[in-house]
Formats: sequence, C-alpha cells, structure tokens
Amino acid sequence: FRELLDIKNTKVLISIRTDILKGVYKKKLRQEEKDLSLISHVEWRREEIVNLLDKRISYIIERQYTNEGVTFEDLFNFQVLGKTAKEYILERTMLRPRDAIEYVNLCLSKVSGDVCKLNHCVVLEAEEDFYSSRKSALCSEWYSLFPNLRIYLDALSVFETNTINTGVLVSKKDEFCEVLLKSEDLDDDVISKCIASDFTDILNIWFVCGVIGRTKTEDIVIFSNHQKMELDITDFNKNFRIHPLFFRN
Repeated sequence: FRELLDIKNTKVLISIRTDILKGVYKKKLRQEEKDLSLISHVEWRREEIVNLLDKRISYIIERQYTNEGVTFEDLFNFQVLGKTAKEYILERTMLRPRDAIEYVNLCLSKVSGDVCKLNHCVVLEAEEDFYSSRKSALCSEWYSLFPNLRIYLDALSVFETNTINTGVLVSKKDEFCEVLLKSEDLDDDVISKCIASDFTDILNIWFVCGVIGRTKTEDIVIFSNHQKMELDITDFNKNFRIHPLFFRN
C-alpha cells in the first residue's frame, strides 16, 4: 500500500477485514504501530444503523403498500421479553449494518410480507435462524486464524448465566472440556490449555471474535474494537458478559 502513496492526484482506499489484517501482522511479523497513521477504522453507532433500517423499510413499504413514510420503529412497535423490539434486535447484532438488515429481513420473511403480523413471537423465531447464520459466518470469517472456532462457540452453551470469569470456567471445567473434546483436532493448543485449566487463550479468542465483552460496570460492556482488539493480561481476572445472541440459556 505504501507504494501507492506516491500516486499524484489520486487517493487510494483499500477495504480489508479485521481478521485478514490481523493475519498479515501475525504471519509477516510486521509492526502494526507503523501503519496506524494509514488506517481508518469503520465503526457504526446504533442511531446510524436505525437510520439505515428506516430508509430500507420506508423504501420497501412505500413501494408496496403506502406513500406515507414508515420507519423501523413503526413496524417493530412492541416489546420482546421486556425490551423494545428495536433494543432487542440491535443487542443481538454486532452493530454491523448487514447483521441488522439480515435480522430484520428474517423477521419480514416470517410474515411473508404481511407486516401487520409482526410481533414478539416472530422476532424470537427469526432469532434462531439469525443465530445459526451469524455463527456460521463468524466461523468462516475467522477460519484462517481460528479454524476450530465452531467448537469454541459450542462450549459457551454450558454456562447458565451470561456473566463468566475464570472462577466460573473452573467450576464448569468438566462440562466445558467435554464439549471441546468433541473437536476433530484434539492437538489444538487452545483445547490443551483449557484441559490444563489455562483459559486465557479461549477467553481472548471469544473476545476478539466479539462473542464476549469485558464488563466494566453493570451497564458498560466493552467488546473488541480497533482500540482494544485483544485482551490485556490484566483483563483475565475480570468478569465477562456473553453476547446476547450467543447466550443460549
């Protein structure tokens, strides 16, 4: 990329996924700090995603049913397990536009276009399809770095609460490792460390992939981002919260 900086009158932009970029630094032993000035990280806020959903839904509904503006909240104006449908849906995305669009599309497909039938049952039913889709997508996205990610994600099913820490991992070790040992790759270093009661690697992988976040306060959970992509050694004795989509109990 640096070779392209000398091109005059043209600004070259390259879009690259985080997992690929991490793979470059890992395999080329390149220092990430040298490229910080060239990298602009893309992050979406909740209000930006809602605005995007408003525009897409308004276009679909206006074209098929009415000339009046219809928003995301107009269609999903109901509660789901004690939360607004908007909050429930956004919590189960990773705040990426395609996640939110996919979830909403699944909800709409469940009612075959009859938006009057949208309710909490539809959202919960669509969540199951969305979970399967996102789980497969994560495993595909991170395969080059974590080829056994699917079994690591399966291991999250043993936890009865959405808060975990090393103490919980120790107490659930037998059930936890029973799931991991179903892997076809029993020489996996991560699995071997878990059997030896070293959970640092698997906690870090979960964090990097966005399926757990570091609990700062009851209301603040820090998920992996460009400023904190991995866990620090000081994080491992803290509490973590399982992402709502991946907490299956």
